[in-house]
This record gives sequence, C-alpha cells and structure tokens, in this order.
Amino acid sequence: MKDKLSNIGIYLKIGFIGLGYIVLRAGLSSGNNLFSIAGIIIMAVVGILLLGNFIYKKKVTEKDNAKLNTLLEEFKRSSRQIKVNLENLNIISNSWSEDIIISENKYGGLDELAGYKNHNIINVDRNLNTILLEIPIKDKIHKYHIDIESDLITLQIKFAIQKETILYIDSKSKETYLDLEFLNE
Repeated sequence: MKDKLSNIGIYLKIGFIGLGYIVLRAGLSSGNNLFSIAGIIIMAVVGILLLGNFIYKKKVTEKDNAKLNTLLEEFKRSSRQIKVNLENLNIISNSWSEDIIISENKYGGLDELAGYKNHNIINVDRNLNTILLEIPIKDKIHKYHIDIESDLITLQIKFAIQKETILYIDSKSKETYLDLEFLNE
C-alpha cells in the first residue's frame, strides 16, 4: 500500500512539473512575465521535491540492505555450520521456452492484418533447476531442496569451481540457510 501511495505521489509531482511547463509556455506566448515566473517556480520546487524523493528512496533501500546483511551475519555467527560438498549434488533440470507479450495495444488485430502478428511477442528461454540435498545431522538424514533459475551448465561449472559451501542451521528455530552467494559473482 505504501508503494502505491508513493507512486501516486511521484505521478502527481510529474503532473505538477507538466502544469508548470504549461504555465511557463502560456506566459512566454502572451508576454506575461508573472506567468513565466510562476511556471519556473512550480517546476523548480516540484523538481527539487522529486529529486529529494529519489534520494530518500535510495537511502532507505541502502539502510534496508545493510540491516538484512547484519541480520544474515548474526544468523551465520549463531548457527551450526555443516559443510556441503557441491561436486556430487543431485540436480533436476527443467528448461522451456515461453512466449511473453511485451505490450498489448488496442491495435492488435490491425497488427495481425498488417503482418506484424508477433511484433509484441518475444520468446524467452527459461531454466529452473532443483537441487536435492541429503544431509546427515546427528542420526537422521535431512532432505532439502533449493530452486535456482540458471542455465544447468553454468550452475555445474560454478559448483565445480566452488567445490563446497556451508549450510547454516539455527539450533533454536531450525531455520536453515545454504550459502549460495557465490552464484551471484
């Protein structure tokens, strides 16, 4: 809800910049300096507010990322660590192609008649790999599965280079975190 209200605020500010531009143009065309000055003031004030909004959002995002990283580091420090061998993993791969409509317009029927039937459609290759882990903890074998959107060959190469990673298990809440941050490098 907060994001929707924020977007409405941005659209309103852009609208006020447009209004300022119209007032400026009206003042210039009629020779009325008061309208011209009012248009410039409206555009400047709203432009500064819009710029401040973007800077604030960037700072909030950076703070949230820093907070998440701090929580993750705390989780890693307080959790039990189990090494996971990445060389002999069971990976189930699923690949498919999907047609994505990039824009729908009201002239779709006319596009088809004109020979541009697939003009707004792109074909996207999708890859979804499920990694199945069986990790012995104490006297039980715990099964985990992780879904990763990546090409299978690239995934196998990254696993071969990394060789092993760490599974973090919180002893209190039984939450787990498999460290796959190397996949983003």
